[in-house]
Formats: sequence, C-alpha cells, structure tokens
Amino acid sequence: MKLKALGIIIASSIALSGCIINVNGKTSGPTHKEHKSLELNASDLSAFKAAVGAGELSIKGVRGQTDVRVEADINTYDDVSYTLTLEKSGNKAELIAEFDNNFSFNRSPYIDLVVTVPQQMMLDIHDGSGPINIRGVDADININDGSGSIDLVGGQAVSIQDGSGSISISNAKQDIDIADGSGGIEIDGGQNIDINDGSGSISVSNTNGKLDIDDGSGSIDIDHIGGNTKINDGSGSISAHHINGKVTIDDGSGSIDVEYTKGLNIIDSGSGGLRFKHIDGPVSVDE
Repeated sequence: MKLKALGIIIASSIALSGCIINVNGKTSGPTHKEHKSLELNASDLSAFKAAVGAGELSIKGVRGQTDVRVEADINTYDDVSYTLTLEKSGNKAELIAEFDNNFSFNRSPYIDLVVTVPQQMMLDIHDGSGPINIRGVDADININDGSGSIDLVGGQAVSIQDGSGSISISNAKQDIDIADGSGGIEIDGGQNIDINDGSGSISVSNTNGKLDIDDGSGSIDIDHIGGNTKINDGSGSISAHHINGKVTIDDGSGSIDVEYTKGLNIIDSGSGGLRFKHIDGPVSVDE
C-alpha cells in the first residue's frame, strides 16, 4: 500500500469537499447551528463506513452495544445545505456527513461527530479535515484522511493513508501500514509495521514484528522492535536501539546511532556521525 507522499497530498486535496480554506485572511463564523441524533440497529452488521467532511470525529467501541449511535453538532450557514444520514448498506452501517460545494472559501462549515459502535465492528473512515479520535474498537481499522490529527488507541490491523497531520497509534494488536504526507508519527505496539512518510518525525516502539520505514525527512527514533528493520531515509537523525533482528540503513544525511541489534548493514551512511555498539551479528558499513 506504499504511496508517494506528494501523490497523497494532491489526491487528498482534490477530495476535500469540506476543507477549511481561507484565501483573504478573513473568515465568518457559521450562522446556523443545530444538533441531531441518529441511531441504527447493527445486530446483523459487521462494519461501519463513514464519509465525512470537515469537523471533529470521535469514535468509541462499546462492549455489548448492538447499534450505531451518532451525535452530530452541525455548524453551517443558512444558504449551505448538508447531508447527514446513517443507513444500512449490505453488511455495513454507512454514515455520510458532508456539505455541498456551493460555498465561498472564506466560510468554513463543519460537523462535529461523536459515534459509538459495537466493539467488534470494523471501521472504514474517509475524512476530509479535522481531528480523528478512536478508542475501544477491537477490529480492523482503515482510515483515508485529508488533514488533521489522528489519535488511535486499540484496534487489530490498522491501515492509514494521510495527507497531513500528526498520527498517534497505541495498543494495536496486528500489522500497521501507514502512507503519510507530512506530520509526526508515533506508534507504540503492533506487529509488522510499514511506514512510507514524506516529512515529520517518526517514533516506533514495542512492536512484535519487522519494521520497514521509507522516509523523506525528519528524525527517526525506534526502540524494542521485534524483527528485522529497514530504514531508507532522506534526512534527519536515526536512533535504533534494542532490535530483535538485523538493521539495514540507507541514509542521506543526519546522525546514526545503533545499539543492541542482531546485525547491522549500513548501505550508505550519508553525511553525519555514525555510532554503533553491542551488535550481536554481522556488521557491514559502506560509508
């Protein structure tokens, strides 16, 4: 699922029908505000799909719950229409929360959403802009996001395609796959990890499998990784400690610090200092 970071940014920008854009330095606040509640019986459904524009999105998995519940705070303008629906589609509960494209760029309508779902319900989220917060879901999670932070605790396999904004993932139980344009990435836990990143710092710790990082710029800090680790880095410092496997690094610029691994292969150390010790395996360095 590797994507070039620039392509992600371009594609995400095209898709952001609800994106907050300000071209003249002035914005006017929404003039129409209302609250709506939606509910759908999900006893025979296995997945939740959401297509949302601008605004905060909070999702919580609840043990024993058999329906999908949505609380929506709508902030818009009298002449801007929106769609807010929650319906069954096959084996999925499908939420749509979007505005039409008929509003000037100096106005920024948005819908804040609080969603509760059954704990074992898989998530498929397509988001325009705004923060995403997910807790308590014990199932696979797929996120396609334009901009805004992503904060995720729990989940099984996790897949994220992101334009910009920070990403934080903890306590995921299976593989994690991230294609990111810009913004810091922090991961604690998971199995095999695959990261394709344009810019921003990367921190990965306490995984149970291999790690593969393809990074444009930004520092990389990894610790207690459960398998072989490959890092292809443009610029920024690299720190790799306690790796239960071989570490392979191809670096453009920035310092490299490696300790406690099962082997080390430096394809190119680029520019910057190189330090390594406590390597329990073959060492190859091509500077």
